[in-house]
Amino acid sequence: MGVGCTQIPVGKRAERPDSTYIEQAHFMHPDTLDMSEFPPKPKGYIQVTDSSEIMKVFKITPSATILTEQKIIALRQRAEADKRLKKALGIRYAFLGASRMDAGEKQEVTPKQNIRLAYINYTTNRAVHVLLSEDSIIGVQVQPKEYQPPESDEEIAIAADIVRSDARYKQVVQDLLVYGILTQSPKARRYILLMFEKPNEPATFSATVDLTASKVVAAGPIRRQ
Repeated sequence: MGVGCTQIPVGKRAERPDSTYIEQAHFMHPDTLDMSEFPPKPKGYIQVTDSSEIMKVFKITPSATILTEQKIIALRQRAEADKRLKKALGIRYAFLGASRMDAGEKQEVTPKQNIRLAYINYTTNRAVHVLLSEDSIIGVQVQPKEYQPPESDEEIAIAADIVRSDARYKQVVQDLLVYGILTQSPKARRYILLMFEKPNEPATFSATVDLTASKVVAAGPIRRQ
């Protein structure tokens, strides 16, 4: 299963994206409220769901140093077409994240050569870093096996899909929200602990997914006294 190119805009609570409400100089006086719905909201409010919309509202021009979602997608496409990275990632992998390298890190890079993309190779269970400039790939670094980076949004989405595709649990978790965290595992395998819940209720079902083997290793209802 090739998963590295999957673009899944999910967070740790993968199906419950938080919205940001921007109130444009309104106060909670009754005359300023829209009473057509409950709870009432300030008249003229704007609901935005991502940073690009916020930037549009405030007419902000993206800085060249900001790694926007669009820029990360473009960087990934360029990096994942590189033969060096393809070899390092193997067949099954996931994207972990993108960042600007800190100035104090011991890397021989210029200000335009300080972008790092992080991946995980599920065949070797090793993290892979790609160093890039704005227009070229500087190098590919396979990290020591002892180094296990935190879980990513993409990994949680992949793990949740594995549970939902399992005939034993499909009906139980199909309509539930999910969040997850990297957990301990034997032999440094990549285990994700998932918690499933209804909106605004405690989690009712948990599952541990081995992303190395792409299978559910434990699952069941959460029992409370």
